[in-house]
Amino acid sequence: MSEIEVDQELLLDQTNTQIFIFIDEQTYYLANKAHADFLGLDKNEFENVNIYNVFTRDVADYCFKENEKIFKENEKIHTRRWFKNSNGVSRLLSITKTPKLDSFNNVEYIICSAEDITEKNQSEKQKKKSEELFREITENMVEMICLTDKNGNFVYAGPSYKSNLGYDPENLIGKSVFNFVHPDDLDRIKSEFNSLLETLIPRKSEYRCLHADGHYLWLETYGNFIYDDVGNIKKIVFTGRDITKRKELEQKLKNSYEIINNSRVVAFLWKNDKENGWPVEYVSNNVVDIFGYTVDYFSGGKLSYADIIHPDDLERVRSEVETYSDDPDRFKFQHKPYRIITKTGDIRWVDDRTTIIRNDFGEITHYQGVILDITDRKLAEDRLMENEKMLDDTFESIQDGISIIDTEFNVLRANSKMGEWYKVNTPLEGKKCYQVYHNSSKPCDQCPT
Repeated sequence: MSEIEVDQELLLDQTNTQIFIFIDEQTYYLANKAHADFLGLDKNEFENVNIYNVFTRDVADYCFKENEKIFKENEKIHTRRWFKNSNGVSRLLSITKTPKLDSFNNVEYIICSAEDITEKNQSEKQKKKSEELFREITENMVEMICLTDKNGNFVYAGPSYKSNLGYDPENLIGKSVFNFVHPDDLDRIKSEFNSLLETLIPRKSEYRCLHADGHYLWLETYGNFIYDDVGNIKKIVFTGRDITKRKELEQKLKNSYEIINNSRVVAFLWKNDKENGWPVEYVSNNVVDIFGYTVDYFSGGKLSYADIIHPDDLERVRSEVETYSDDPDRFKFQHKPYRIITKTGDIRWVDDRTTIIRNDFGEITHYQGVILDITDRKLAEDRLMENEKMLDDTFESIQDGISIIDTEFNVLRANSKMGEWYKVNTPLEGKKCYQVYHNSSKPCDQCPT
């Protein structure tokens, strides 16, 4: 064997690709080490050996027919076929058989190469399965999903872009996502996109997006990354959903809060946590004007709502909350007036109208209250009651019988002496004077009324 032939043989033995040669339909000429190792033989055993001495009958028949076709038709053949290796494990081989022609254009021998593609095939199947699963998921998602490059250009857009924004997904490919952002939001969104690339930290963004019809919708998007095998950013994936209704509601709430903050009504949102005194999760800014406490006192956890209720009223308030909360059909209730202690120690009477907030399971999560300072009204009512009592006491202190009668002869007020005089043991108020005083069916002729 020449030096060149030795070098060629050594070179063939260094490759993992199986190399072997057939000199006719069923006879090996040679095989490299990779092919011999796969079949569990020594490579020197392949010289002039019959394929029926190497393979099982069915495999040898298949190989024979392929070789026969090549010798007859002078055409290269490429196939994929499962073979068992020396350990009895099935492996998928990609086999190429190339005819070598002599000077008369007849096939002199066949050069064969075989590459083990088992893992590659499994990877391709897994990739195909993943792609099919991805397509099924994206086609049935309500949320929008897209892939962009690092410049923000679409490389993929899911079917939901059509139903949500009116765009055909294929028409978005290659276009910049920034082309669809509202001008007033554009600088901020570009800055957030650059921050996403710089920090590599997934983030949410909210912005107005142009609909195909020409109007804008509010979107909430979440950006994350797809990396290649070496950790470089391959694509950026965004999922998005329409939050227009939520933003409209937030604006309405903002307007409501502005109205509340400019009124004498304080809005509270309490967590359903009686043991901790109903922690405050929201309170309108005007709480400082009414009760002297700033919002920070409540949001910072310094005070719970129970902390500012007068101790003499607290148990009653708790009892009312429990009673109304036990009714699963009740969503609103009104407390009897109770007292609040302000930051300066003053006592203020309040009217509390509360809404019960339940989750999807009917469990109470929060209470929302509208608190109105009624101190002036309560003091006026108390003074009126005092005056009423004083009038009652004055009436009773008069030794003669006295009563007040309206123009319809109804007794509006009478002291007990009148009852004694006319021997009436039941209350006189609301009755006709001529009936109770004179047992008559009509007014007296001489009555001044």
